[in-house]
Amino acid sequence: MKSFLRPSCILLGLSLCGLVQAASGPWLERAQLDQIPTVRMQASAQPAAQAPARALNYAQTMPLRLDSRSTGQWTQDGADALWRLRLESENAVNLSVTLGRLELPEHAELRLYDGAGYLWQGPFTHDALMRHERFWSPLVPGPSLLLELRIPAIWQQDTSLEIQALHHGYRDLRTTAKSGSCNIDVACSRADPWTDASRATARITIGGRRLCSAVLLNNTRNDGTPLLLTARHCGIGESDEFPPSSVVVYWNYETSQCGGDPNGSLRQNQTGSSLLAEGAAADFSLVRLDQAPPAAYQVYYAGWDARGLTPTSGVSTHHPSGDEKRISFFDEPASAQRANVDGQPVESWSVRWSAGVTEAGSSGAGLWDSSHRVIGQLSGGNSSCSNPQGSDVFGRLDVAWDEGSSPAGRLQPWLDPDNNGIRALDGLDSGAQTLAVQNDRYLGLPADRQQVRLDVLSNDGGQWPLQVLQVEAEHGQVAFQGADLIYTFAPGQDSDTLRYQLVNRWGETASAEVRLDKRQAPLRGGALGWFVIVLLLGRRAWR
Repeated sequence: MKSFLRPSCILLGLSLCGLVQAASGPWLERAQLDQIPTVRMQASAQPAAQAPARALNYAQTMPLRLDSRSTGQWTQDGADALWRLRLESENAVNLSVTLGRLELPEHAELRLYDGAGYLWQGPFTHDALMRHERFWSPLVPGPSLLLELRIPAIWQQDTSLEIQALHHGYRDLRTTAKSGSCNIDVACSRADPWTDASRATARITIGGRRLCSAVLLNNTRNDGTPLLLTARHCGIGESDEFPPSSVVVYWNYETSQCGGDPNGSLRQNQTGSSLLAEGAAADFSLVRLDQAPPAAYQVYYAGWDARGLTPTSGVSTHHPSGDEKRISFFDEPASAQRANVDGQPVESWSVRWSAGVTEAGSSGAGLWDSSHRVIGQLSGGNSSCSNPQGSDVFGRLDVAWDEGSSPAGRLQPWLDPDNNGIRALDGLDSGAQTLAVQNDRYLGLPADRQQVRLDVLSNDGGQWPLQVLQVEAEHGQVAFQGADLIYTFAPGQDSDTLRYQLVNRWGETASAEVRLDKRQAPLRGGALGWFVIVLLLGRRAWR
């Protein structure tokens, strides 16, 4: 459905929103794909496995110096100029890029496609691309990534873009089997009381090759400043390879069903941050995101407690092995201890889980007490599905509160910016959760296409997990396959109406219908095998 929160079509996979976004098709024609220059790379052997509950390396960085003035292909599209280049790295399960030396006009837009020409990320505007000296892109699945830069043609001679690195992913963060079987999806009913904790938790990548978890925090002004807490050992700002501007945040990366397939969406993301404070004693880093998360993401700004009170029970929500979000429970008091984490002493809360564990990639996740406030972030531990009785340690928020002698070494100046002496605060909800979908029509489907794949769950306009309750077609057949609906036209039929119902995590439902029609003039773009239609869901604006 068209999102009334966003006028343009932001797509996952291949979409038929071409009628709305005629200036730039949502996929590339086969002829265009065949003409795009390709640079092929070869990564070395992947690194060894990592210790549990530590920052997770998922990609290898390959330095490049590819400039749009001398590499790639420039073409004209009306009043616009298009620059395209394909990058390939054999056996990569995902790819991303680092861009630098950017000289772009105000109306520049960058899109990232996979090797089949399906749009995965973007468009990224001039503001997002030029905010820092370099730009780190979100992930595109598969061994091929295609960049498309669109600018007003009159600025072509003054435009420059340099690809400075290609990040070859060797851990599949999208479609592999989930982390250890003892982990608990946040889509499970047991996690329902902790929905706010889930909404505040994010998966982050740093420098295009390292992965951790993080939690969004409220401040005493309750003004929605996007403050993200994670572990210092995740390495934000530790070198020029991992600057704060390289942080990419993925929101609501969750399975749609408890114990279901790993079908989380990576489309809800944002890039860039600034490091505000860090400290070794509590192993914490606090960054401010370049922008507040979009309202459609329905995030939650977590409350916190820096009084140092011993928690008697609670949870942690996190991304073990970089997978979709999980939740771990403890129901006996934590203990305050100085833990040794890889040779570094950390003032921490030590917990033993009654259900669930953590893994590499969970680092930086928040520890929530029974009052639903964050009291620390994951620093290390030895719990696992093979060792569920192992303990994990979280750097203590009360220690990080006034750990350093300057604002760059403690949390207090940022979480209590007016120095009100407040050491415990409730969370901030961006607004009410209301699911709303609208009817839509997709015209001009290719006449020889009998099947259409509809990706109704992967969207920017509704927070996961979303589920399809029921679906029916007037003439053809429709089946639910994973996260997709597979529609098949009846023999001799060239149009149909599909009706379905969605439900969100709060039990709210919404129904919609979509018209499929092969009788209209064809859309721009060529047949690329399966067609994927992304139905964008809208929500009412938050308070």
